[in-house]
Amino acid sequence: MPSRIRSWLTNSACKAITGYTLSDFANRFARAADQYEGASEDGVYTDKPYMQSVWVHAAINLIARSVALVPMVLKQEGSDDIVTNHPVLQLANRPNRDQHFPEFVTELLTRLLLNGHTFVERREMEGTRPKAVHVVGIDKVYPDTRINSVGDEFAFRWMRSANGEPLIAGDEIHEWKLFNPYSDLYGLAPISPAALALYCDVATGVYNKAFFKNGARADVVFSTDDQRFTQEQADAARDRWNSRHRGAARGKQTTFMGNGLKPHVVGYTFSDMEFPELKRMSKGEILAIFGVPDTLLGAQAATAGVQIGGTGRRTDAEHFYINTVMPWGRYFCWFWDEVVTSTYGPGLYSEFDWRQVPTLQDRRLDLAKEARNWTKCGATFNDVNEKFGLGFKAQPTGDDWWVPSNMLPARLLMGGPLAADPGRAQTDSADAKDAKKALHLLEVA
Repeated sequence: MPSRIRSWLTNSACKAITGYTLSDFANRFARAADQYEGASEDGVYTDKPYMQSVWVHAAINLIARSVALVPMVLKQEGSDDIVTNHPVLQLANRPNRDQHFPEFVTELLTRLLLNGHTFVERREMEGTRPKAVHVVGIDKVYPDTRINSVGDEFAFRWMRSANGEPLIAGDEIHEWKLFNPYSDLYGLAPISPAALALYCDVATGVYNKAFFKNGARADVVFSTDDQRFTQEQADAARDRWNSRHRGAARGKQTTFMGNGLKPHVVGYTFSDMEFPELKRMSKGEILAIFGVPDTLLGAQAATAGVQIGGTGRRTDAEHFYINTVMPWGRYFCWFWDEVVTSTYGPGLYSEFDWRQVPTLQDRRLDLAKEARNWTKCGATFNDVNEKFGLGFKAQPTGDDWWVPSNMLPARLLMGGPLAADPGRAQTDSADAKDAKKALHLLEVA
């Protein structure tokens, strides 16, 4: 009770003073707020990176959409057959009145990748089973905390920021948060480690805008030694200069100022030339945090900074799906099963059908070729099928060992029942024909 009162008083005090709760401050930190945030003299704000950084938006959007557009299927444990008619599939098709499944997945993953923490609220309950599920952002709730037996802080329940309504954790509302070694309550946003890169990315954009907006120069500056040169004359000369040369489209023009003004050539500083390279490096670090090769966003291979992508025969797109999209897809299915599928009893589970992804179909062909090579080495079809996950059903003939003599069953060459010349009653059987073929090959050898 004392801890609950203390938490309530602290939150109330923060909100009364600043208009924010503690969850708001924590959330702002999770979104990679930096030490300059809110500093008007700096002019660089990074509290909304999804809106302020092209590369944050592009990376998160690409991951979320790539997962959301893959069909999700329902399976029963112990069987490879796909369940085609089930209430879970109906809910997945329309999670709530406002969203279809791709929209739901996109919002959930976007909030998770941006904040490191998000929620799904179950509504319209029929017993323990929801008829609708909604994504709830971390900025819409704040925690009612407790201390467990080992001294860790945890959210006993989450309260709506709008009206203080309590939501029981693990029942009415389910949280998905990324591991954060610095907080027991809040997940760590992926962009947090790249806070400096994010700041540099936004700052270079602000700098470039100011450069073109305020750059009233034609690469020269005029001065005068005439002490009678008044401020009014200077203002008039400046206005005349700005009207002719201000802005990128009016640069590099010649002018005559008069009044004894002397021209001085002004070149670019080292910092001016360094900004484009700094922006490229910031882009590389931001995309590396999310595991997105920049070639998928229309860029050439980076020459500096952090770079990820395909190697050898694996393309960047395949690398992206295998190492980024598929893991996030598996995490989503585990979370979906916890929130929805598990309410229909044990044995059911969800997974994305990655066979529908064109980028991965070439990979399946490569696996099939490699599996064929293994069968030539003596592995059975059923063993190869299981080892490489080819997705075929086990076959009764799949335990035969095939040797390279035109792919005959080895049992026909190893003293099996049909290794000798078959009888007349068996001359028309498939095994008899295989046996004759085997004997002919032995005679030729």
